[in-house]
Amino acid sequence: MRNAVILAAGKSSKLAPFTYEKPKGLFRVRKEILIERQIKQLHMAGVKEIYVVIGYMKEKYFYLEEKYGVSLVVNNAFANKGNLLSLFAVRDILADTYICCADQYFVENPFSEYEYDSFHATVYRKDAHNELLVRKNDSGRILDVYSGEKSGECIFGHAYLDSSFCTRFIRYLNEEIDDFRVSALFWEEFVSKHVDNLDMYVHEYSPGIIFEFDKIQQIQNIEGLFLSNVSKRINRKICEVLSCKEDEINDIVILQKGLTNILFTFAVGGEHYIFRYPGDSSAFFIYRKNECIAQKIAAKVHADDTYVYIDESGVKISKFRKNCKNLNGVYYHDVELMKAVARKIRAFHDAGQDMQGWEEYNYDPVYQCERMFKEASKIRGGGSL
Repeated sequence: MRNAVILAAGKSSKLAPFTYEKPKGLFRVRKEILIERQIKQLHMAGVKEIYVVIGYMKEKYFYLEEKYGVSLVVNNAFANKGNLLSLFAVRDILADTYICCADQYFVENPFSEYEYDSFHATVYRKDAHNELLVRKNDSGRILDVYSGEKSGECIFGHAYLDSSFCTRFIRYLNEEIDDFRVSALFWEEFVSKHVDNLDMYVHEYSPGIIFEFDKIQQIQNIEGLFLSNVSKRINRKICEVLSCKEDEINDIVILQKGLTNILFTFAVGGEHYIFRYPGDSSAFFIYRKNECIAQKIAAKVHADDTYVYIDESGVKISKFRKNCKNLNGVYYHDVELMKAVARKIRAFHDAGQDMQGWEEYNYDPVYQCERMFKEASKIRGGGSL
């Protein structure tokens, strides 16, 4: 082995807001920083020449240069391009090279002082909707890299590129990198584009040996990963509101990320709660000051007995209720339930009718609906610039 490249330039938008304070390569797993663990594993295998390609929050990685003697290479195009640009930035050193990503965690050291044929690590996964998969022949040579299947053998983990592979790979890079359709690709997709002339084999691993953290749900897969990496503001707020310590927060379950918010449930002292962390786009859709006033009134008159805390930034803590009744199709068949709901609505409106400065909270549903459609179309790519 001549060297290794660790790709650490990406913004990791799928892990927002947890990457607002630090890039995911600096997440801690079992008290070890992800990228530092990889560097140490490479050193143990005799690979001392290591290049780290940085971009998003690049200054956070500067300490690695002095601590581990790595070379830092900046990819300023990380925001809108695929990681192929990161390999282009280090193309001059590619030869007998390990390629890794900063968000990978190897339970066992996968690196060796000697490798032979070019390969990419793969793991069979049943939940492969958003993963790159491979088709291979009987000898394990990769014939295609594709996506869109529910399950299959996924590109997952590190890769090794031998010298002859790199010579051809770099030639194709230099010829095609200015094509916008190419520059936005993942580097594995670019290899697939030239698969007839780039020999690469699969190196299969069992599930549980390689972890990657590029989705919100994955950060709960290893014990202790969540609370050691989420925003410090979240931990402080939970402890402040519930008068507890961080080590008392347990039983964390991250729920599906929505258009505006990220939700997770947790327990403190045997009581289950749900925490809402507002997403970047939430200010476009929700008037938070209005929401705060309405929520506090609802709690005061017991229209909502789950309320614990809310603020105008959108952070909210509520008591979590299991086995709630789905009201879809129930309203007009359960008269007593409808009466109970109506009483709560009446109490809520009665409590707010003499509210000081009520004009500020006046709500025009037609205007707000039109505004939300416009903002949503921008986010989905359908609006004008």
